[in-house]
Amino acid sequence: MTALNLNSKEHRYEIRSSDYLFIYYVVALLGCALSLFILQDELVIFNDSAAQDLETRLDPPPVSDYKMDPLRFLLLFGGSVGLAFFFEMLPRGCTRVQRESCEKENLSSYDQANLFSRLTFHYSQQMMSLGARKTLTPVDLKDPTPEELKTHVNYDIVSKTWERRVVRYYRRHPNAKSGTKNDKSLAGPSLILTVLDSYKWHIFPTMLLRLLSFALMYVPIFLFSYLLKFFTDYGEAIKNGTPPPAVIDGLLISVGIFLGNVFSALFLSMSSNDCTFMGIEARAALVAMIYRKSLKLSPSARSKSTLGEISNHMAVDAEIWMQAVNQLPLLLTIPLEISISIFLLYRLLGWSLIAGLAVFAIITPFQTKLGKSLFTHQRGKLKVMDSRLRLMTEVLSNIKIVKLQAWYDTICHRC
Repeated sequence: MTALNLNSKEHRYEIRSSDYLFIYYVVALLGCALSLFILQDELVIFNDSAAQDLETRLDPPPVSDYKMDPLRFLLLFGGSVGLAFFFEMLPRGCTRVQRESCEKENLSSYDQANLFSRLTFHYSQQMMSLGARKTLTPVDLKDPTPEELKTHVNYDIVSKTWERRVVRYYRRHPNAKSGTKNDKSLAGPSLILTVLDSYKWHIFPTMLLRLLSFALMYVPIFLFSYLLKFFTDYGEAIKNGTPPPAVIDGLLISVGIFLGNVFSALFLSMSSNDCTFMGIEARAALVAMIYRKSLKLSPSARSKSTLGEISNHMAVDAEIWMQAVNQLPLLLTIPLEISISIFLLYRLLGWSLIAGLAVFAIITPFQTKLGKSLFTHQRGKLKVMDSRLRLMTEVLSNIKIVKLQAWYDTICHRC
């Protein structure tokens, strides 16, 4: 009753449903389903014993023998919770408080979406439906950017962390500030650790969701062998005329396979969405920091850093962070995936899996060499882009001299 009362208050005064109530409804429904499953076995045993007692006695049983009261209570409680969960799960966007908040505070659909809408990405359904009918224009993308994705918010977070780490670095290395540091021994504060420290409270839940996703991905594989065994035992029991296994066992295995796939995909989409958001946040913060630093460069530092290098840092190096953050959970999931795969293959094939592992061990050095080669070519491409941009800037800034001296052929050869 308290949850239902809080739910009604939420619809009146809050812009979105509470995540805690949503989780409570899910846990309550799962608990009711488990209790009904356990109570079903007790009711079967009670009905058999009650039928035997009716044959031997004519008096009505005492009140304590009636076992239907827990069942009725569970059905009533589960029905009320399920109804409340249904209304809690529905996307809300037309309540009075949401309309007023959207007009006054310029809130986005993501800010007003409940937990179920965010998990299933229903808050973007209106834009997807519109994009399926016609080509989207800037007028159609009127939904404001979520607050956590805005540049100034992430710039403040990362820049404060960077300044704190710089102060800590100079405190530990006082000679570095005087300009007598050795570049090989004192490399300066780490940008990677700075970004990870800035978004550490986002990284931990994302890592946990990705680990749960990969762990649940192997649940259907593990249960499928039991499902095949159930079908085999059931067919042999029918042929031999013996009692077959309970059908409920096969249904439970099938439900386990279905739920494993569903929750694995759900957790994977949640972690991927969080990683994409973190990549956008890190990229926005780094681009703003690079732009701020370029405005503060001294004449000597500006002579060392060309316009092409600064543009490459903003357009290429900052863009790499979006890809790197999406690959960050693989640091934990790859060892887990390899361990579970080896365990399952060992159960199925035995020591024959050594041959497959040997193939991977042979291929790994070639893949490493190929990755280094691609990285080297990418760096060479960036250097060429930098030199061309520097040349174009030089030509455009001195175009009068180029025309006056007729240096067209010389410039073309340099290009």
